[in-house]
Amino acid sequence: MLRGVLLGSAIFELLRYEFWMRCGGFGRVQRQMQKPARRAILRGLAPEEEIMRAMDLALTFYWNPVQCLHRSVAAARLLRKYGFPAKLMIGCRTEPFLSHAWVEVGDRAVNDSPAYRHRLPVLMQL
Repeated sequence: MLRGVLLGSAIFELLRYEFWMRCGGFGRVQRQMQKPARRAILRGLAPEEEIMRAMDLALTFYWNPVQCLHRSVAAARLLRKYGFPAKLMIGCRTEPFLSHAWVEVGDRAVNDSPAYRHRLPVLMQL
């Protein structure tokens, strides 16, 4: 049952990101991510690994293409909902150009390779 709830929540967060982007662009996404986290009423109900598995599964069912920022915003919000102190990280380098977004809990990447933190200077943390 929890897997189904997590999957539905992950798809909802992916949809919410698209709504924010269409109704205000990245500025709206940024404002929403900077809001203080509400009290996590679901704290401790799901382990971090299970939440990330649900997000990966949601990406296989999602009908629109999903880029790293979309995926990371949704994952960070879902992790926060379950009480994890997730941070959205956005990094970029100019030569050769590369930009990427990922989620960290503590000092470790949870939805991507930890190498991005070492390869890309962090531009923004939300």
